[in-house]
Amino acid sequence: MLGASSFGATFSVGTVPQLESALASAKANGEDDVINVAPGTYYLDSTLTYHAPTNENRTLTVQCPDGGAVIDAGTIYIGTMRGLYITTTGTAAHVTLSGLTVQNGLISSPDMGAGLFIRTRWGNISLSNCVIRNNKATELFNAVNAAGAYLGVNSAIGCITVRDCLFSNNYAKGIGGGLYMMPAYGTSNSLINNLFVTNSGSTQGGGAYISLAAGTLTLDNNTFTRNWTGVGFGGGGVYIRLFNDDCTANLRNNILWGNTADNGIGGDLYIEDDSGGNSIGATVNVYCTDINDFDIQDGDHLTQGGNTNADPLLTGDLHLRAASPCIDAGTNLAWMAGATDLDGQPRVFNDRVDMGADETAIAAVNFAVSGTATSVWDAVVDAKCRLQYSTNLLSGEWKDAGNTATATSRRITLIDTNLTDAVRLYSLKWLRP
Repeated sequence: MLGASSFGATFSVGTVPQLESALASAKANGEDDVINVAPGTYYLDSTLTYHAPTNENRTLTVQCPDGGAVIDAGTIYIGTMRGLYITTTGTAAHVTLSGLTVQNGLISSPDMGAGLFIRTRWGNISLSNCVIRNNKATELFNAVNAAGAYLGVNSAIGCITVRDCLFSNNYAKGIGGGLYMMPAYGTSNSLINNLFVTNSGSTQGGGAYISLAAGTLTLDNNTFTRNWTGVGFGGGGVYIRLFNDDCTANLRNNILWGNTADNGIGGDLYIEDDSGGNSIGATVNVYCTDINDFDIQDGDHLTQGGNTNADPLLTGDLHLRAASPCIDAGTNLAWMAGATDLDGQPRVFNDRVDMGADETAIAAVNFAVSGTATSVWDAVVDAKCRLQYSTNLLSGEWKDAGNTATATSRRITLIDTNLTDAVRLYSLKWLRP
């Protein structure tokens, strides 16, 4: 068991009381604080809170470097309780959460953020490698609420970044089932490599609701599927609200498919690009995205290219089948150099990125009914890999060929010695270090 000892402004915790104590000390010590949370499940009997002193310019990082820290707000306590509640007001009071799972939060009174609530006045908010699941907000707060996570910045500075996260099975009676995101005025904000699945918002933004007053919003390589909104304003997968003409929304390499809106408006995506009501739409760019049901309020500054409305052929665990039209169909971007997908695999394989949060590495090999097949792969990074095979392009079923190897100088050689099929399709499964 890790102790709650601190070294300067770094805390290592392994129990709920230690985590509560670390947050209290971080609030009081006037330092830039890092709280390292050990893997394990933390069953709460009260909400974890951090309310920084007014105008204090100190950062807070809560992380599980190895992943696997689960903050559970609804197992031993039955009633209204969220997982984490964080507020700051300083100009440099940034908040970072990484490697955490927040689950089973419940708000049954008018409020926002059943699983996670983070609001800064000026500071940046970063959420990475997190899982937000099974949270529920059952009452409206000023006609809105958010179930999974509420992230907001109330000023002209402060960016919000959400990257490599999973939002699943969250419900809001109102807006933003998985995520409610309200960035600052005039900043750059992004969602990259995230998966939103089976989230619900009864009026709009089943997967996510994003409200931008000014600045830029970027959605790159996200997958939104099986999200729902009711008979309100649409946006079963995503609802984006752009208040002013100088807002810009860039959507690239996303999959928005199989989401629904009961009112028939923007089942996968709805963009309110003229929220100011002057009949001049904000700038919206949608490129290399698989989207079936898309509506936009005005659209006079909408540009599109390289999009498709074909079935992405997702497997049961929401990876791309070998025959998916999303494979090698995206546009490569600068941030992808050395980056990984949601599974921790290299973000670009075969020279061109896939659409969505998953990157697929596949190659077809023909050979005799029995014998040995050798496949040589060019790797993006030196990493450990496993060879898998399938005999049916459409099945999405992969079996281990029983062979693993580590790339050397970005080259991998894998051998399959137990061949019983005339044709096999090989997949390279990247393993986390």
